[in-house]
Amino acid sequence: MAFPKLTEVLTIPLFFKLISPKLILSIIIIHSLVRKRFMSAAYISDMTHFLDEDGEIPKAMPKPARELASFMALIVDQASSALPDTAHGIETGIRCRTKACEGNIIGALDDNISPVHWHCRDCGLNGVISNWQRTKWDNTEPQ
Repeated sequence: MAFPKLTEVLTIPLFFKLISPKLILSIIIIHSLVRKRFMSAAYISDMTHFLDEDGEIPKAMPKPARELASFMALIVDQASSALPDTAHGIETGIRCRTKACEGNIIGALDDNISPVHWHCRDCGLNGVISNWQRTKWDNTEPQ
């Protein structure tokens, strides 16, 4: 049995009659705090989707996409340059891209063929970057 979403529950008139307005407000506040802390965005990215045929981030790309591509490139650069010490994560020194967050990105890479996993400890923003190999930000030794 699937549970209804909080917004669906709050639209039921009977619910309002059974619970006090203070309790409803408390539920909404708690829900929003939990959502912000534990339900952050996840980016599943293919590095080649951000690159032109020369392997560069195109200047003609819209600014938000170009900024995201640059952010991903920085993570790949830091994670691949620290191999083999990145399996359990390294501090990259890259600031989180969430506006209100001041945390730093942790990057993890098992080997030079797996995707780069990254996350922010402060806000939970996270992601996976695949197909980073053989880009200009790949700092691993050629095999």
